[in-house]
Amino acid sequence: MTRIVNGLLCLLVFVQFAGGHVVAAEDGNTSLWQRSIERNDLAKLRQLLPTGIDVHLTDRRGNTALMKAARFGDLSLVDALLVSGADVNQVNHNGGTALMHAAFSGDSGVFRMLINKGAELDVPANNGWTALMFASAKGHDLLVREMLDLNANINTVDIYGWTALMRATGSGRGEVVQLLLTSLVIEIDRQNSDGQTALHIAVESKNPVITGKLLTKGASSKPRDGNGFTVLDYARKLQLPLIEKMIAAAS
Repeated sequence: MTRIVNGLLCLLVFVQFAGGHVVAAEDGNTSLWQRSIERNDLAKLRQLLPTGIDVHLTDRRGNTALMKAARFGDLSLVDALLVSGADVNQVNHNGGTALMHAAFSGDSGVFRMLINKGAELDVPANNGWTALMFASAKGHDLLVREMLDLNANINTVDIYGWTALMRATGSGRGEVVQLLLTSLVIEIDRQNSDGQTALHIAVESKNPVITGKLLTKGASSKPRDGNGFTVLDYARKLQLPLIEKMIAAAS
């Protein structure tokens, strides 16, 4: 259930930071450019770009052509927009950036291009999500590895106190969890706003594989959530004898 909820939350978070479907009210190329952003019409954006259109124009949710090109992995359009002066760190009304779009879609080529042009790696959206959180929740392990190599802040929390490790755990992204756990500075027992650690989330998700990875890396079974429950309590309540044994063995 946690994995399903986390997946839906991830989608909702993306919709929130990406903005909704809106149409600008102005005339001419400006209106057409903005409608093309809203409709994800990359071909039309590419056609209009040579006309000298202001590449910083947005729809009413603040989305730019660069964000949409990054979201759909159009490397050549991303390059053309940057050459035309697009602000790599421009944000929409929910704090979303082009780099976050690239992290969500998992396109490493676009990601590298944006980073090389000065994209800020650790800047959070209004809900606290960073590019690392998006990549972690979506299971883009190669992109997560690149971000770790760039010293992304692995312990940043969103407005709910969730870290990238928690997001990866809640989404069942075992390979990403394994990658994140290689960090020497990761706060493995950090608790979110509900008092849950990544281990709580793994057990609640009924995921013995990720539970094992966390326990192997030294995750503690002692922290209690906001209701006073430990991970062992979770395992017993959910009738997970295998996970219960794993926790007992690691304690």
